[in-house]
Amino acid sequence: MEETSGLLKSQRVSVVIPCCNEADNMQELLEDLGTVSSLYGFFEVVLVDDGSEDGTYDKANAFKEKYPFLRTFRHRRNFGLTIALNTGFKESKGDILVFWPGDLQFKAHDLPKLTEALTDGVDMACGKKEGHYEKRLVSGIYNALVRKMFGVKVTDQNSVKAFRKEMLENMKLRSSWHRYIVAIASFYGYNIVEVPVKLYPRLHGESKLSSKGRIVVGLLDLISVKVELDYSLRPMILFGFPGIIVASIGVIIGVIYFSLKLFFVLSPDYKITILLFIVMIFIVGVNLFCFGVICDVLKGIMDKQKDQK
Repeated sequence: MEETSGLLKSQRVSVVIPCCNEADNMQELLEDLGTVSSLYGFFEVVLVDDGSEDGTYDKANAFKEKYPFLRTFRHRRNFGLTIALNTGFKESKGDILVFWPGDLQFKAHDLPKLTEALTDGVDMACGKKEGHYEKRLVSGIYNALVRKMFGVKVTDQNSVKAFRKEMLENMKLRSSWHRYIVAIASFYGYNIVEVPVKLYPRLHGESKLSSKGRIVVGLLDLISVKVELDYSLRPMILFGFPGIIVASIGVIIGVIYFSLKLFFVLSPDYKITILLFIVMIFIVGVNLFCFGVICDVLKGIMDKQKDQK
């Protein structure tokens, strides 16, 4: 084996590959990774079969003797890309983790570019796709929204990535949150760079990402991540402040109503309707404020429990 260079020389690299129904790609994928491994000596490939129905897991295991760096894990059913990544990250033994898809749309010769970009002061390297991308419009909208909402400068956030394993302490990825790894990393102050990588056409199988449902789900997840990051530490800002505003609106409407009642004769039907509306708004506002107080107290209790541990 030739002497390794850059970060691959001093730190162990785990390449995490989530797969679902990629049996036709296994041989070429592992041959590609095997060639790069012989040159750079990365530590391991962690392949997670996420409920495949085409024999992906068995096909991968057939290459274990030829490629000793390969480790395989299996989900009994399909849980989605994020859960598969979480499994791979958890089982990885390397100091550097690389997210690498199993669809052959990226070639392993670009892999060292990502790991070698993790120099002093750089925590994550994101691949910037170069080539024809079928979902460019959807991806462009998504990237623009993330940059606007989170202040992220990375232009292509849904691509291959390499990052230091220590970052996982702050990356609690829920279902479908793989899209927001960059945003979460940026929120916690990690330094992120982009590295150009070539995108190749898919030769076998089908894309697991549907553009139709992906837009709606992605937007909902985006809001969820924003709330989680910005307001989980300050629940009173999320609930208490809006509660005060809503309750105040109820009070203002009530003052206007009773002021008008002094000078104008209102229909009994209108009186009941307006009074119910005022009471409803006021109660909603008070409930929101109380919910914020409860959440704030619970957050304080949880923080104390973490400190005690």
